[in-house]
Amino acid sequence: MKQIYIYMKFISLGVMILLGFVFTTKNTIGQDDQTLTFVDAINQTLEDNSGFAAQSASLEAKEKDVKIARANFLPSLGFEASYYIAEGEKINDWDRIGVSTGTKGVLSGAIYQMIYNEQYFANHRIQKELYASQQEQFRNARYQLIASAGQTYIGVLVAEDVLDVMKIDQALTMKNLEAASYREEVGSTSQQEVLRWKTKLYKSDQNIAGQQASVRVNRIALNQLRNQPEEKAEVLERLTLEDDGFVFTSSLVDQILEDESKAKILRDYLVEIGLGNSPLLGSMDAQIAAQQRQLKLDKRWLIPDFDLMVGGDDQFAVINSGDGGTETGAYF
Repeated sequence: MKQIYIYMKFISLGVMILLGFVFTTKNTIGQDDQTLTFVDAINQTLEDNSGFAAQSASLEAKEKDVKIARANFLPSLGFEASYYIAEGEKINDWDRIGVSTGTKGVLSGAIYQMIYNEQYFANHRIQKELYASQQEQFRNARYQLIASAGQTYIGVLVAEDVLDVMKIDQALTMKNLEAASYREEVGSTSQQEVLRWKTKLYKSDQNIAGQQASVRVNRIALNQLRNQPEEKAEVLERLTLEDDGFVFTSSLVDQILEDESKAKILRDYLVEIGLGNSPLLGSMDAQIAAQQRQLKLDKRWLIPDFDLMVGGDDQFAVINSGDGGTETGAYF
């Protein structure tokens, strides 16, 4: 009997040391009074996930591409200035005839307005379709991130519950081992029975160590999704099918599924809703529309462009005429 207790203490001490250095147990996690609810975990994931933030920035960049393409439709204002020295330039106008030298400057400006440009219209349409495709991809990424965070959250709860069951099984195994040891002392059982319970206790210790590692891995995954430190420990809100309203607990759905004809109607309706709201299909449709617009542009390369320009120039000159006089003026 003494040997059995020494063996049990040795096993327990070895497991405690191993878990103390490698794993974080549920009791250690429970030392933090902060409770993380299911809804809070989803919201933190959407707000702080680095990959989702990058996709959001990509969507904003694509929206700016649409605005850049739309800028080609706006009027543009241009200015031009020149200055040069004229030597020995011949003057032949209504007022002066001769040779002159001097300086001359020209300032001109114009307003341009595009009336029709097939390239600009096509590019704007293509950018809008690509932006719509990016929006659908962003929506799909959001749905996937919510599903991943929810599954990971539930995965932590399941892993912890399985760990609790293993600990209960371990406690029962220890009691059975103790009872078998007593029976061996009084001769009512053999040593083989005691060894069987010792083997089962050893396997229970191994299973608990592995399950504690599973809890730790699931918690790290949940922290990574929320962009939190891996070692951050929080108490998770417990979930139940009755309180959290999963669809398969609805009595109405159960009644519909019992009737084959109603179940078929429900199936077709859900399929129609899924196809109409699928972000992946929406993204593909937008990309196809962008490609079709590009093909139309390639076929319309002979269509002329139409622009409207309104402008003028102003010339300033200082002229030394051949008779020794100097004239300064502005000519239009």
